[in-house]
Amino acid sequence: MPFWERETLNGGVLDDTLSSFGPCYLPNVNTSDGAWANSGNERMFLDILSNDTDVNPKYGYLQNQCKPGFLIIGAGKAGTSSLYKYLVGHDRVLPAKIKQVQFFKYHHELGMRWYLSHFPTAKAFLSSGALMTGEAAPGYLPYPEVAARTQIMMPGSKLLLLVREPIDRAWSSYNYNYYLPGLKKLNDLYENESYEYLASKYLYTFEDMIRAEMSMLKECMEPGGAAEIEGLKQSYWANSMMVSRRQRGLSPMIDIINGCYGTEEKRNQQWAPLRAQNPEGILDLPNTHRWEGMLGRGLYAVQAEWWYTAYPNNDIHMICSNEMKVKTASVLNSVTEFLGLPEFVYSDIVSQGMYNVRGHEGYDKLTSWNNEKEEKSDDSIPISDVFREELNAFVQIHNERLFSLVGKRCSW
Repeated sequence: MPFWERETLNGGVLDDTLSSFGPCYLPNVNTSDGAWANSGNERMFLDILSNDTDVNPKYGYLQNQCKPGFLIIGAGKAGTSSLYKYLVGHDRVLPAKIKQVQFFKYHHELGMRWYLSHFPTAKAFLSSGALMTGEAAPGYLPYPEVAARTQIMMPGSKLLLLVREPIDRAWSSYNYNYYLPGLKKLNDLYENESYEYLASKYLYTFEDMIRAEMSMLKECMEPGGAAEIEGLKQSYWANSMMVSRRQRGLSPMIDIINGCYGTEEKRNQQWAPLRAQNPEGILDLPNTHRWEGMLGRGLYAVQAEWWYTAYPNNDIHMICSNEMKVKTASVLNSVTEFLGLPEFVYSDIVSQGMYNVRGHEGYDKLTSWNNEKEEKSDDSIPISDVFREELNAFVQIHNERLFSLVGKRCSW
């Protein structure tokens, strides 16, 4: 039995010793199954509707709180904001208070009461007829420890994994996380200079940055390299999978994010070629973890393998982001079925457009389909043909590994 199934509430696991209604924790009552249709539960219904406090000692630790039924775990810049907005448009789904709670990565020590306080209460569920709530945190995907922690603390949730063609995703990340913030910083420092001059003098090109990162990754991901060493540190919870892979002659699972990024030493290694080429180039920008791994975060297989180890395969649903654009209704219907929700017509909300597809304007920023098509009319990525061929060869190996893992192919 996996260790996370042996944990107790004291170890951070949500157990079901409290009676619950759907995803919500209600006061404990003397019923064998916590069924709703009895006088005791009717009494609870009235108490909750008349009680505005989250904590009531007579009801217990998680009284009036509700668990998310789905987590959108990634990937970043693959359409997670749009998918989340579409899903919470379903008349039986309630949104979280914020799209990205980021509990399992950054705030897990604050406890489950803190986490669940970001979702609608039992009162909201009971008064609205909703069946589910959830969050979207694309930063979850790359981290093995988050996969383990999520399964420990939130077993039974359904996971939604969006994947975008890796080079296209990297180009979007370059613009969103490096180019636009870099240009803003430079413009604040040199107000009288043109954008074109500032970009050419101080910002590294997409090709130069990806070339440097790919060179670093090839070394980091070699057998016995830093990614494998970090992955072996996670084997305390994924030991059975590690053994199984060795028996089948497969390489160990690797921890690409903790192994290849994150320290000053690793950054110096990654960016040394760029600094030698242009010492004046800007690398001092916020959210380094987002733009230093522009390519690495698109190697989905080595990240998803940890989640497929922690969760049953039928609890994870992969979506190819390009299909969400061209076959939106079909994709959303498949997600609805996967989540066990009633059928729903999403056309009204989808027709409004996509969310968070440009610069740093917020997750709720809407871009109409017409404007998005105009913006994407020339989708060529500015890299040389020779490097494009080399880059395609590198990512295709990992694409095939992903498709084999999931049992589904994307059209890239």
